Amino acid sequence: MLAVAKWRRWAVGSLAAIMVAAVFISACGGGSSSSPPTQGATPTPPTTATTQSGATAVVSSNLIKSALVDGLGIVLIDADGFTLYHLSSDSANGSGCTGDCLTAWPPVLIKGSPQAGDGVKTNFLGTISRPEGTQVTYNDFTLYRFSGDKTPGDAKGQRVLSFGGKWTAITTAGVLSQSAPPTTP
Repeated sequence: MLAVAKWRRWAVGSLAAIMVAAVFISACGGGSSSSPPTQGATPTPPTTATTQSGATAVVSSNLIKSALVDGLGIVLIDADGFTLYHLSSDSANGSGCTGDCLTAWPPVLIKGSPQAGDGVKTNFLGTISRPEGTQVTYNDFTLYRFSGDKTPGDAKGQRVLSFGGKWTAITTAGVLSQSAPPTTP
């Protein structure tokens, strides 16, 4: 009986030490910017701007990254790990996403110049001016987040038809992803 009690104290102490070490290691970071987004991770809250129509637009970090997104391959993501999309009816010179569209599909707005993360081509990054601020483009594709993507790595906006066009993720090669995200049962 004494041996069992000693073993339990040892096991509980060891488990506690492992948990403390895991918390310490995760707090120290060490992630790579090219690694895929972690499911369930809590994103950093972005700064928001209220548009003239009253909709909210996202003012993101200037960093545009890439990641392997389930079902899509390697596509563009924002600094928080959210998939970025393009509206097919937008042009290289402007966006048709206004009003309610901005609530469902917040444009990627920045202050300053966009910065390329691992795998992102610097020469493809650009911007356009819109009433809400400066929107990031990639190979002349305007970039947006989808309000239906709740966690980093979601791709629920892929191939959605709404607000006058088709929404599609952008690959690091600067083309529209033709892949479809996995369906959930």
